Amino acid sequence: MAGSPQAVAAFLEDLRERVAVKLAADRAELADAFAAAGGFGEPLPWDEEFAVSRLKEARYAVDDLAVAEYFPLDACLDGLFTVMGGLLGVRFAEVADWSGWHPDLLAFDVFEAAGGEACGRIVMDLFPRAGKYKHAMAYALRPGRRLPDGSWQPPVAALITNFTKPSGDRPSLMRHVELVTFFHEFGHLVHSLLSGRHQWIGIGGISTEQDFVEAPSQMLEEWTHDAKTLQTFAKHYQTNEPIPTALVARMRRASEFGKALTVRQQMVYAKLSLSVYDRDPKSVDTTAMVKDLITKYLPTPYVEGTHFQTSFGHLDGYSAVYYTYMWSLVIAKDMFSRFDAANLLAPDVAAKYRNAVLAPGGSKPAAALVEDFLGRPFSASAWEAWLNRDPS
Repeated sequence: MAGSPQAVAAFLEDLRERVAVKLAADRAELADAFAAAGGFGEPLPWDEEFAVSRLKEARYAVDDLAVAEYFPLDACLDGLFTVMGGLLGVRFAEVADWSGWHPDLLAFDVFEAAGGEACGRIVMDLFPRAGKYKHAMAYALRPGRRLPDGSWQPPVAALITNFTKPSGDRPSLMRHVELVTFFHEFGHLVHSLLSGRHQWIGIGGISTEQDFVEAPSQMLEEWTHDAKTLQTFAKHYQTNEPIPTALVARMRRASEFGKALTVRQQMVYAKLSLSVYDRDPKSVDTTAMVKDLITKYLPTPYVEGTHFQTSFGHLDGYSAVYYTYMWSLVIAKDMFSRFDAANLLAPDVAAKYRNAVLAPGGSKPAAALVEDFLGRPFSASAWEAWLNRDPS
């Protein structure tokens, strides 16, 4: 979507300016939290996570493990299906006689709510085991395509996670950050399965520009911070009490802190990714580059003798396009602005979103898909409002 390295650089500079005021406030709050936790002097990069954790615990009284008791995995899976089914006009039916690469797997066919044949299948590989991929991802196993006899072969996609397995009489309980991941990755699945029946495999599913592909998933994360949505399925595994509205409000306030710090850190990653690949590799001094970027973008100083770029896996896997996370997040927040924040479960806007953004797949430029949904080209205004919104 960006079209040129110059457009990406201009985009990142625009965000750097927009985040400046919030960054100063976050930084001051972080320094206070660090001092309150017994730290001395200015916090260094490895102090930030500790200080943020202590600040959230002290100010917002959010205990991740206590919150997890409202998120038993089975209820979250049912809730995810109910929420997404209601929004997008589909239903999910477990495939009882299906077998795959491990006994823990679950499979679900996806049908239009109005009826008809399955439009796709989801495979859930939810629990850790030896040798398995360690993070979370959505993966297309089989594309949808027209067979020689004229029939349609539905697509199949897998959701790979590493959630805690049930143990004894204790169910699998998800931390809220894991629920966010669950919704995020599920966004990739519905994008893959609901992209319509295109003639060419290369424009079906999530075959869109790389700097757009994360936007539908990032947008879906917003539903995990909404009390009305959570209360449809988030109930204490022992008492069956719905998650309290006041607790969700505290969780949201806690999640709001530090966004500017995260944005600036993402800018360092994005600028490094872009800069390493826009010149002769023989002339690149990556350590000097990292030092310059940290000095320019981050409130914490560069620490002499460190070389974080050597463990930055995306620098290889993503080449020059790590900026795509920030680019798609801006689009995600702009698309989300079309929904009614007071009623995120209303299906009318979601139906338009499905038809305008998901169904076309890669058959149109992503910028055109977003403009069809928004009624205008996307902008960073909604992202800036999200960055600076009052968490109360």
